[in-house]
Amino acid sequence: MSEELVLSGVLVLSKVIKKELIRRQNAKRKKRKVWVKPWVGRRTEYGASHTLLKELKNEKTIQPIEIC
Repeated sequence: MSEELVLSGVLVLSKVIKKELIRRQNAKRKKRKVWVKPWVGRRTEYGASHTLLKELKNEKTIQPIEIC
């Protein structure tokens, strides 16, 4: 009987410790207010390909390239 009582106590204690460790781990995590970084939102405005396409669109004369 006492061995079963000790095993039950160990089981309960291990569950309590596990819950406390999970709670502390979740408390350490930084809560994010915004998922996307601000620079990601500006990629369409200032990205390399977008800038190049705007420059090409603004060119007055586009010379065709001859491919051999």
